[in-house]
Parts: sequence; C-alpha cells; structure tokens
Amino acid sequence: MPRSRIMIDGKPAEIDLDRLALHEGLALQRTTGMRVPQMAEGLQAQDMEAMLALVWLIMKFRMGYDEVTLDEIAEGKYVVDLTAVEIVDDQEAPGPTGADATAKTSNSSG
Repeated sequence: MPRSRIMIDGKPAEIDLDRLALHEGLALQRTTGMRVPQMAEGLQAQDMEAMLALVWLIMKFRMGYDEVTLDEIAEGKYVVDLTAVEIVDDQEAPGPTGADATAKTSNSSG
C-alpha cells in the first residue's frame, strides 16, 4: 500500500498506510465506512472521498487535531494543498537504469 505525503495548513505531513495502528484503522472504518485498502485504491484513482479520509486520518492521528471532523475539512476550515499531495507506492520500485543497468549488463557478460 502507498505512503502519502501532503501539505495541510502549510504543514507537511506523511502517513504510511501499511503501518497504521489498529485504533487508526478502526477509526477510519467507523468514521468513513472505508477500509484501508479501499482508501488506498481511491487515492490512486484521485477519489476526493478517499482524499478527505486521508486528510482526516493524518490530522487526527499525526498532527494532533483530536477533535477534527470530516465536515470541517470538507467545508474548507483547514487549507489542504492538493497540488502537494504525493502518493508513493514503495512496492513499485523501478528496475535498474542508467549506470546501474550498464554495470549489471557488463558484469553479466563475464
């Protein structure tokens, strides 16, 4: 699952969806009705409900906004810079390129 970086109210925040604590995953599911894999798929598809859930999760559990609600975020009480959103899927690491690929090719010829 992806790791997400985002700017909220001018502050950078990051969350790794593979490393959520049980209480975070439960809060996500109980509050939004989404399971973590559903949210991750939605983020990849640029679904705004998934983005809202991500922002809420980060604000509540990573930034200390204990009382933040989905409605407050959706209504624009907090500035969320969608241009600063970065979804990084660590499982899709690129293969060797450039000098690394050349070195591997020349070493294998023996």
